[in-house]
Amino acid sequence: MGELVLGNAAQIIEVVELVATVDTSYPVLLTLLRLKRGGLELDRSCSQVIARAMDRDPSRVFQLAQWVEAICSISEAGVIDRCVSVSCTSNGAQNLWRVLEPEMKSLGLDTRVHPVHCLARCENGPCLALVDEIYLGESESIHEDDRPWREAPFDQDL
Repeated sequence: MGELVLGNAAQIIEVVELVATVDTSYPVLLTLLRLKRGGLELDRSCSQVIARAMDRDPSRVFQLAQWVEAICSISEAGVIDRCVSVSCTSNGAQNLWRVLEPEMKSLGLDTRVHPVHCLARCENGPCLALVDEIYLGESESIHEDDRPWREAPFDQDL
């Protein structure tokens, strides 16, 4: 990982300021997606500039940056689980998807989204899961997916 060049820092701040003008509950996610679209590597240095500019925890921003990188490297078989429970829906699941979907398309990602009933983080929703990590929209943070039933299909008894 190299030093963040001054031009990149200026680009990051410009995107942070642009996102600040958008009515969104997910400013860190939107900033990371737009920086990725602009060709920037979402490394620790980039995360630190975002964290400082948005007054966020640098380690949480870096975790989210790694999650965004994982989304961007999903193969055609990759699936994002999107919680459509009453709790996540009332906490803004549709708004989260309205932010994420066009950004993913602008990155050329044709990712399959699988609606799921619950990701077991209702109090922190809306939630999205990718492999074994869950994005919690309420805090814009990433947490391990520790649901014991996540490997079983809905039509299978546990």
